[in-house]
Amino acid sequence: MERKYAIDFLKIVGMILIIFHHYQQMVGLYFNEGVNFYGGAFYFGLLVEFFFLLSGFVLVKYIEPICNGMSFAHFFGKRYFRLIPMTAIAAVVYELLGVLYNTIENPSYVWILSPVKLDIWGTIQTALGMQVGGIFPEVRYINNPTWYISVLLLCYAFFYMIVRICHNKGISPLYLFLGMIFLGVAIGTHSIQLPLLNAFTRRGYYAFFFGLILGKMYEKRESTILEALLAIVAGITASMYIMRNGYANVYAPEYLMTFVVYAAIVVIVNTSLAKRVFRHRIWGELGSISFNTYVWHLVVLFAVYVIFSMMNLTVNLKSGYAMLLYTAVSFLVGAISHYFLEKPIAKWLFERVDVIKKLEKFFEKV
Repeated sequence: MERKYAIDFLKIVGMILIIFHHYQQMVGLYFNEGVNFYGGAFYFGLLVEFFFLLSGFVLVKYIEPICNGMSFAHFFGKRYFRLIPMTAIAAVVYELLGVLYNTIENPSYVWILSPVKLDIWGTIQTALGMQVGGIFPEVRYINNPTWYISVLLLCYAFFYMIVRICHNKGISPLYLFLGMIFLGVAIGTHSIQLPLLNAFTRRGYYAFFFGLILGKMYEKRESTILEALLAIVAGITASMYIMRNGYANVYAPEYLMTFVVYAAIVVIVNTSLAKRVFRHRIWGELGSISFNTYVWHLVVLFAVYVIFSMMNLTVNLKSGYAMLLYTAVSFLVGAISHYFLEKPIAKWLFERVDVIKKLEKFFEKV
């Protein structure tokens, strides 16, 4: 199964923009001139939908293996045990930083997220990938950005079940993928707050399963020049509409960005030209590092707050140079995490422990 390195490039760009977004939000940085990634004309928090869409787009290649008998333990377990170890470790480090932060009298920097206190149960929820989604009645914000991973795991599970059910019934899974999109939209429209059906999961449902449909359209072909040109026109038009009308309707920008702008970007990078430009495997390596960067970037900033406060330093963090330096440090931490934590842990789990085979035996007994 050929990896689409252009998609990795999009993940990297999206990750940088998310880091900028969170940095400006956390330190209170605002640019009088230029682009503001928080508090500006565009809400960059909507990039989460972009990551859901990209995840669905590349996952479509697993429809055939699942139809041919790939087990749930193999499909879901492999993804679960690749995502969860780093999520769990980062959550523990975040909590330890919180303990240190609470020992500082009059810290130099104020952490603006939810009250920092030791939350063992919240850490366990996050470590299990169940931080949000309604499986547990109360949302625990341990390392806030990792809520995305909780919803992504739910999308993986629903994807597998839909494909298997549709295969057994002899119908196309695209119908139920479309149903999941409408379900996500309906949850937002009617403000539903139920287990598995809430403000968090809806974003995953409509974006992830739309990505699957888009992926199915381009599973065996590249975008034509005409499609790319039409995508450029549609993407620019929708972006201008959003920038002009703002967020008067809270849901319209989300849907326009997901179904028009993000789809247009994917169509553009699915051309043969983009494939030639992004043909080197370095983009795949950087794409893998970007996941670790996502998991750790807020923890890195919290660590900066704690260290500077303990040393009673008052460094000016409200500058573009500080934001760029923080981004570089976050990617460095992500690279260290990928090569010295994630890969060794994955090798131990999948080769020495053989966790997939153990899961398959467990499900056979159940």
